[in-house]
Amino acid sequence: MKTITHVLKDPSGLHARIASTITAEANRWKSNVTIVTRGVRSNATDMMGLMLLDVREGERIEIVVEGEDEDQAAKAFEGLVIGL
Repeated sequence: MKTITHVLKDPSGLHARIASTITAEANRWKSNVTIVTRGVRSNATDMMGLMLLDVREGERIEIVVEGEDEDQAAKAFEGLVIGL
């Protein structure tokens, strides 16, 4: 299991474009990817679930990657979150 911690920098929070980007990336991998914030979890392949997390600017998220290709998937998500 790999965990990436990130503080959301986008002033609009986790909006549809960001959720769509995360979902598309999660769908590329065999590993299970979960987003966690304030103790609430959502599967990263569920765009609506991500938006319902209601993550705002300055809030911390954890991206938990678990599965057979977790090393590669975690590296991809590390690169992805730089722009968030």
